[in-house]
Amino acid sequence: MPVNSTGKRLSAFVLALALTLSAFAAFAREDAFKLDYIVQESGDSYVTLPRLTGHTDPAVEEAINAAIYEDGGFPGYERILASLDPLGTGLQVRAQAQIVRGKAGMGLLSLLITASGRIGPGRPGYRAAPLVYNLSTGERITAQEIFADITEAQAALDSLVAQEIEPVISDYLYPEGLYPVPIDELLIDESGLTFYYAQYAYTTLSGQSGAVSFHWNELEGLLNREEGSLLSTLILSDAADRPADMIKDTVAQGRLPGLPALLGRDLQEVLDEYPPLTDSEAFPSGEQVHPEDARLRGTALIVQHDELTGMISRRTNLWGLITGTSSQGDVHTFLGLPDAALLLDENTAGGYGLEPGSLESYRYGGYELRLHFDTDLILKTVWLSRAN
Repeated sequence: MPVNSTGKRLSAFVLALALTLSAFAAFAREDAFKLDYIVQESGDSYVTLPRLTGHTDPAVEEAINAAIYEDGGFPGYERILASLDPLGTGLQVRAQAQIVRGKAGMGLLSLLITASGRIGPGRPGYRAAPLVYNLSTGERITAQEIFADITEAQAALDSLVAQEIEPVISDYLYPEGLYPVPIDELLIDESGLTFYYAQYAYTTLSGQSGAVSFHWNELEGLLNREEGSLLSTLILSDAADRPADMIKDTVAQGRLPGLPALLGRDLQEVLDEYPPLTDSEAFPSGEQVHPEDARLRGTALIVQHDELTGMISRRTNLWGLITGTSSQGDVHTFLGLPDAALLLDENTAGGYGLEPGSLESYRYGGYELRLHFDTDLILKTVWLSRAN
């Protein structure tokens, strides 16, 4: 969406502030890390360069920033920005960031650099570059550090895609592009892994580079979790030492594990950043929108009166509470009894697109966590909303 320079600066600032708060807030109790965003502009085009500051080791900080600049393709983007025809196709380079916290060490810095428009010679396009760095050493993380056997993992990922992703993609997309999964182009967050395809290998309906995403529990048996391994040092959604505290902390930030804090942000800005996969569907007092972003697979955004009021997910791992697996008893063991509960008959549940059962709610900060169970008392849906 074209914006003027002032609006773009404001948008970039708001985005930077939101990312800094959501990704670093919980981590800042232990370290003074901060991520600044340097925005270079030319007309309606811009390049957003993230830079790590406040690291206790200046050499590691410098190494990570140099790697971000090179690995993210910024030398090329800056050259393109400087040579753009004001009347031609523009260039927009954005950055998203998240800290994957360590149990004892500093954890990981996980970045997604996306570029759209005039990203190189030829027609306009889109490119996504996932970058993950060890905050203790400055080294970039590779798939070899994540999987126990890289060959076995590649075959298993291709099989998972064939079973879970290919059957549900649009008929307008070419499933052949899904294989092989680009195992080396991975983004790590607290909830799992996302793999990003090269430009034109697999493209979404919006024209963005495609991706596939899996939670840690969906990859069990493939991961290297031996003592001393990288994953054994991280605080992940399926292996947290204090799951109840992690749930409360995450909900109080207005987000779900591995996902950005979207509630409270401008609706159009969110929809521009996370294009809808399909037309919106009816929802009481509004509608639900399914983004095409792979990390939001199984998750819908709730829009009421032109405001983004909630997120409802049928596929999530809420720090050990897993949809389709965890029971009501598991939830009560983690969180205690709910603040409120409601039985859902067929008519009431159907209005929300849910199965009959029950809905229990917990309040943390300015947000409400609603957990939906079926008649067998299995957790089916996690619904996060702003508290009334």
